[in-house]
Amino acid sequence: RDAQESRGLGDVYKRQETTKGKESREIVEVLVELGKAEAAIGDPEAVDHFRRARDLSSVYNDHEIVANINLTAGNTFFQTRQDADATEFLKPANRYFTNQYGTADLRAGLSALNLGRLQQLQGDSQSALITLTNALKAFTLDQPRIVDLNITTRKMLAIVQESLGKSEMALSLIHISEPTRLLSIS
Repeated sequence: RDAQESRGLGDVYKRQETTKGKESREIVEVLVELGKAEAAIGDPEAVDHFRRARDLSSVYNDHEIVANINLTAGNTFFQTRQDADATEFLKPANRYFTNQYGTADLRAGLSALNLGRLQQLQGDSQSALITLTNALKAFTLDQPRIVDLNITTRKMLAIVQESLGKSEMALSLIHISEPTRLLSIS
């Protein structure tokens, strides 16, 4: 199904490019969708489509769109375990959303959560600690829809603290302000 979707989007992209032009802003959305479909099937061209969408948006100084493309691409590559590509896109997304809106912004938090996970997987616990601590600021417990993100971030922070030899800090992270909920690190 994903391969068929990728072929169909490829056809749409070619038509858009022919009718709108290779530098048209209107092909950005198609490039992003094509990148997502190709990443799902492991096609190495996915990264090129995301880069092209990002670069095309940069030409038009659409910084918010560029950041959203970076976030979408980074999360897509994170989910498909293409870590180097995920990092390439998540770093600038996180930088943009944090600088523009602060660490409490949901998009800053989402990019920081996955970037922190990648840093930990790559053995960079110190960077992961900083990044995940920033992510937690976006996932406050007073917002019911994002409690699960708070819990996920706390679990990752506990793993990072444990890897840094800070077991007491790790244990403190698994308790959240709701006394009825306790997290397990497993």
